[in-house]
Amino acid sequence: MKCLCCGNEMEKGFIKSSHQIFWGKDNGFWSSGDDIRLAKVTFDTFVKGNSIESFYCSNCQKIIISLEK
Repeated sequence: MKCLCCGNEMEKGFIKSSHQIFWGKDNGFWSSGDDIRLAKVTFDTFVKGNSIESFYCSNCQKIIISLEK
């Protein structure tokens, strides 16, 4: 995938967490009702952790995540 900012090739990887992963407008620790859940906790993810495929640009230090499942 090409970086949307600089056009360089991006490296495929994963955002990882042992908890749910949310995107929100505030920097609070707890999720608000307006947050977008990117990954939820299930029994399997509780044991193994959560991950979301992403692409990283080392030149721009940007990460792209697709919300499509």
